[in-house]
Amino acid sequence: MFRETKFWISDNSGAVKVKCIHVYKKQGCQLGNFVKSVLYRFDTRKNLIKKKKYYSILISLAKKYKRQNGLFIKFSETRGLLFSDFNTFLGTKIFGPLSKELKFKMSEQEFKALRRLSSGVV
Repeated sequence: MFRETKFWISDNSGAVKVKCIHVYKKQGCQLGNFVKSVLYRFDTRKNLIKKKKYYSILISLAKKYKRQNGLFIKFSETRGLLFSDFNTFLGTKIFGPLSKELKFKMSEQEFKALRRLSSGVV
């Protein structure tokens, strides 16, 4: 994933789709990386500001990703979670499964907190 990519948000924070404006890795993003993003489509009844910069963590990619055990994993769409800064999650529920790669990118406490809010881990 690179700059100017639009992807779906899979939590109930009020954002529907966001646009990536900054990638913190030079070779593009992988699962579990943070990107800086702005709102592209959102619910106006929520407390979200249109031109404010938010952080998103990628939980699924539409691109093939090779796991350490040799399996390839691919999701139907690129999805992320919305954060106001690196630690504050804006939603209270996660729609859809999380990927196992998040476990290695985040601390154990942060992953357990997100796992409780989601429907499962793939």
